[in-house]
Amino acid sequence: MRLGKTVWVAVLVINVVFFALLFLPRAAAATQADSAKLINEKCLQCHGNRDFQITRNGEKINLYIDPEEYQNSMHGTNACTTCHSDNQEIPHTQVAYGRKLALKVVQNCEKCHVNVNSVYRTSAHGKLEEENAGAALCSDCHGSHNIYKKEDPRSSVHRQNVAHTCQQCHQGEVMESYEESFHGKAVSLGSKKAATCVDCHGSHNILGQENPESTVHKNNVPETCAQCHIKPRPNFAKGVEHWVFKPEGPGKPMYYTLKFFTWLTIITITLLIIHIELELFRKLKDLKQGHQGSH
Repeated sequence: MRLGKTVWVAVLVINVVFFALLFLPRAAAATQADSAKLINEKCLQCHGNRDFQITRNGEKINLYIDPEEYQNSMHGTNACTTCHSDNQEIPHTQVAYGRKLALKVVQNCEKCHVNVNSVYRTSAHGKLEEENAGAALCSDCHGSHNIYKKEDPRSSVHRQNVAHTCQQCHQGEVMESYEESFHGKAVSLGSKKAATCVDCHGSHNILGQENPESTVHKNNVPETCAQCHIKPRPNFAKGVEHWVFKPEGPGKPMYYTLKFFTWLTIITITLLIIHIELELFRKLKDLKQGHQGSH
């Protein structure tokens, strides 16, 4: 009897533990979600107003947050205070703005995205961030209140939007050359396979070209190209990227080739038009003479 009773007690304990493990996390998650919803509703009483703004050092700062946009984002179920942990008092005191706020964002992202952040810290962007320089921070690339999965066309890191996102910092010939390249044109036309900035340079692990660990270091370029191009030879990988059509530098051969074919096309079409006009003139003259001869 004692053995049977012990078995039943053990079965009961196992069932209790099983149901606790099954339902308690859901209940806790539901409670957390309800709590986040209440916090966000409180925040949006002010920040949900399109005209909500303040002035700091003569500059107007818009503090409006689109409620629907945030709720549809990846962080839509998070409480505002998950990231803005120092804004507990209302009205807020000692609030960071602009670049100072962006620098704090990196620390906040690190709370959840530990693995990604550890890679970012060793990258070219991360090292500049440590120096408090104008480096690309999490919110610069991913956004802040409108973060979506990279597969979502609304995402700033969706492959159709990556170049535009990088362009916020990398302007001039670098971006111009990409847009003029086969890769850039293919992506702009909707290609899902053509290389974007991150396909070659990486994302969180971007390093300078001279760094041996960089994906665009001369020793690693063949492997980087091999992600798309089957067995690229070393000479193939030596091709110059980010060149522009200029009469000097690496783009010089292409510049004069383009000029040659441009003028060749213009001259050919011009001569063709002249030939057609002469032919038409001759036919009209023959028709006119034939018409006069019949009378």
